[in-house]
Amino acid sequence: MQETRQLIIYSLDKVASAYLTGEKGMDKLTFLMDWQNVSWENLDAQTLLAGLQTLQNYFPERLALMVMWKPPIMFWLMYKMVIPFVDEKTRGKIVMAYKTEDLEKYFCMDNLPVSIGGSGSEEKLFIPIQTLTSKDIDY
Repeated sequence: MQETRQLIIYSLDKVASAYLTGEKGMDKLTFLMDWQNVSWENLDAQTLLAGLQTLQNYFPERLALMVMWKPPIMFWLMYKMVIPFVDEKTRGKIVMAYKTEDLEKYFCMDNLPVSIGGSGSEEKLFIPIQTLTSKDIDY
């Protein structure tokens, strides 16, 4: 569980240092979690809880929105078990999306890859976290 927390913190620190600093820095982050290919074997309530608690404890004011894209039905079982342990303010920032129209409420579809229903290029949109810098930002 500690490794999961460390990975989340490392990833968020990298994103924050690239996107949330500088002259054109942003104040908040919106997460899009793609659950399309997640099966029962991949679900882990402790990891989900650790991720949500890490967001609320280490980055409480940085989270604008967390969109769960096509979570499987069995996800709800874990979500219902875990969500009581998540701060009410953080809970209010989590939404579920099942259709492309749901995503259009929150995102410009050009900024989402085709695999998620958008029209953006996978190669241009995905930047390996270990190489992410402020130069990767396209304002």
